[in-house]
Amino acid sequence: MATRTISTKLQLDGEAEYRASLKNINSELGTLKSELKLTESQFAGHLNSYAALSAKGETLAGMYDQQEKKLAAINKILSEARKKHPGLISVDRSIRGKNENYQTPERGIPETQLDYLGKIVSP
Repeated sequence: MATRTISTKLQLDGEAEYRASLKNINSELGTLKSELKLTESQFAGHLNSYAALSAKGETLAGMYDQQEKKLAAINKILSEARKKHPGLISVDRSIRGKNENYQTPERGIPETQLDYLGKIVSP
């Protein structure tokens, strides 16, 4: 007996730009991770020196900036998507935040969207 498959594809305006942006950000994060490893190997034996900690701090600050860009891109695409599709559910498992309106099964699925503090958002 043949199996029939039904699928749905949601295409968002700006999705290509979003994906390109994430690709660039992830590439930069990869470069920064490599730079961090290089810094650690250059200062092997004296990782707690001022120069080592300063170099590591600069690299980590760059990584933080890239994560902020990534979060801003996610916030932007979700905001646009929710304008066009108000019932859209977003899964943000990495951190609790304004994009978390679906929780992992062990935490349950709320009846209404949660704000970033876990309180019910009034409709």
